[in-house]
Amino acid sequence: MISTRRSAFVSSAVTLAALALALASPTPASASRPGGDASKPTQLTGSSGSSGSGGSPGEPGSGVGRIVEGSGNPIKLQAPLPKRPRNEEEARAIGELEEIFARFESAAIATEESLRDRIAIEAETGREELEGQFDREIRDHRAQARVLRSKAITRYEDFLKLHPNDAGWTPEIMFRLAELHFESSLERYQRQEDAWQEELFALEKRRDAGEQNVPDPSPSPTVDYQRSLELLSGVVTRFTNYPLNDAALYRMGVLLYESEEFDSSRQAFLALSCSNRFAVPSEDFSNIVPASSFRAGDYQTCTPLTATSEYVAESWLRVGELHYDVDELDPALEAFAQALGDPGSSLYAPALIRIAWTLYLKRDFPGAVARFDE
Repeated sequence: MISTRRSAFVSSAVTLAALALALASPTPASASRPGGDASKPTQLTGSSGSSGSGGSPGEPGSGVGRIVEGSGNPIKLQAPLPKRPRNEEEARAIGELEEIFARFESAAIATEESLRDRIAIEAETGREELEGQFDREIRDHRAQARVLRSKAITRYEDFLKLHPNDAGWTPEIMFRLAELHFESSLERYQRQEDAWQEELFALEKRRDAGEQNVPDPSPSPTVDYQRSLELLSGVVTRFTNYPLNDAALYRMGVLLYESEEFDSSRQAFLALSCSNRFAVPSEDFSNIVPASSFRAGDYQTCTPLTATSEYVAESWLRVGELHYDVDELDPALEAFAQALGDPGSSLYAPALIRIAWTLYLKRDFPGAVARFDE
């Protein structure tokens, strides 16, 4: 009886001891939280008074926000307050540093500007030196080209004296020689034009200086393509089977236009694009057909010198422009219509625009608008 009661008492004491131990030990959830308080949720931010021993304020992973003096919300990061000098000596040192920095910044700006100006000066000087070098090289090459061209002209002229009627080689040599004479004449004219411009500038400078009785300038130079025109005309008239006769006639028309022989130029283009009605201009231009003899439909029955020539359409365009420039609108309209060709061709758009403007000048406004719309 006594032993039974003693056993029950020991069992109750063990149970009470185990319960007291369980209540005294922290739960796993509360033990994992900073501070070990199981009755309250863990605070991720707080002041230094509530942080406990879980970590330092602002330390990564501590869950405690960084404390900023004067801030009401420690969660938001803010710039630290400017530091003030602690005494007069420190304030004086800071002032000296700021003065040194200002001088350094001013010197850096001045250095940058000086370098920029220096680079610009060096670049301009280098550019002038390169231009001078290139100009000298260009002059040397042109001088060499003139010498070689002169030798070629001499040899070709000698060949024509020896073989004036060789059907295989004479027209080819004449065509090449005409091109060489054209280049020589054009370069000679350009040099004369430059010298004439310098003369005008010198005379104008003397007038501006107040000099009296300044002479008049010499007449302006003119280009002379006579030898080229003779050769091209001889190729077309003497060697009718030469395959480049269309190019010879086109070149002839261009040279006559630049020589301001507009009627002869028009007939040279027509001899290419309408060979059944117009002959090649003679050397004395005695066979030129005047534009006043044009009748409606004259250009609609034309046969070109070479049906497959690439110069035919452009020749018609130039014929139309020559008529257009002197207000001969009816023949200009027919010539532009011949140059039109098929849609998508290289000269279709230029010819169409010229047709529209010609119709506009003829007061055919609906037709002009329709062409512009195309």
